[in-house]
Amino acid sequence: MEYKTPHTLEEWIQFYEEKSKEKFEVPQGFIFNWLPTRGFSVMKADVEGKILMIFSTCGDGRFWRDVAEMLALKSGFRCLMTICIRKIEPYIRFWGWKIVKVQEVNGQKRYFCVDDIGRNVLITHRGLNIETGLPTYAVTQYLIQGEGPMFSEENSPKE
Repeated sequence: MEYKTPHTLEEWIQFYEEKSKEKFEVPQGFIFNWLPTRGFSVMKADVEGKILMIFSTCGDGRFWRDVAEMLALKSGFRCLMTICIRKIEPYIRFWGWKIVKVQEVNGQKRYFCVDDIGRNVLITHRGLNIETGLPTYAVTQYLIQGEGPMFSEENSPKE
C-alpha cells in the first residue's frame, strides 16, 4: 500500500488487519487519529506516569511516532511506550537505534539502546505473539537525555 496516496479508513483498517494478523480495535480510553495519506494511530496518555502509550499504528510509522513524540513533549511526558509484535532486531534498525547491551535471563532478552540523539530506549521481552509465535517486546523510549536505564557497567542490570 502506497503511504503518500490517500486511502479510505476502511482500506487502512484492512491493510492493518492483513499485515498484523490482528483485528483492528480502539480500546476504551484510547484516542484514534487518522489521515488519508498517513494511515492511523491509536494512543493513550498516562498522565500520572507521564507516558504516552501507542497501542497501534498503520501507514507512515515514522510520521505517527513523530506525532506521538510531539504530543508527549508538549505535555511534559517522560517517555513513549509501545508493544512490538514483529522481529525486534529489524525494528531496532528501522528506528536507527544502537544496541548498547543485550541482557538474557532464562532465554528472554532485554535490549538497552540509544536513539540518534543519545536518549535511552529499553526493550523488554514480554511474551509470545499467539498468531505468529514470535516474541513480543515492551518498548520504552525515553524523551529526555539521561532518563531511563543507565548503561555503564556499574549501573547496568546484572544477569
